[in-house]
Amino acid sequence: MDVVDVTLGDIIVGIDDVDIMSEADLFKALDLRKVGETVSVRILRAVDSDSSGGDVSGNGVGKAGNALRPAMTVKRVEMTVKLKLGEKAE
Repeated sequence: MDVVDVTLGDIIVGIDDVDIMSEADLFKALDLRKVGETVSVRILRAVDSDSSGGDVSGNGVGKAGNALRPAMTVKRVEMTVKLKLGEKAE
């Protein structure tokens, strides 16, 4: 199984069994958890559907290192990642 991290451009759509539809939903779901707890986070990620699924989430470079074409076809793929929650910033 590949290890996946949340990255810039990902859209959080769920935490554990809670669907996330808004920023308020996200904060409400996180407020129910404790520091150090591990949660399952469902995300949507944009991938280039014209190639082997290269990540297009934020660096402007496709999987093979080529600059992304403006006319490329992008699809969103749902995946689940496990995250350990840290402390709140003051």
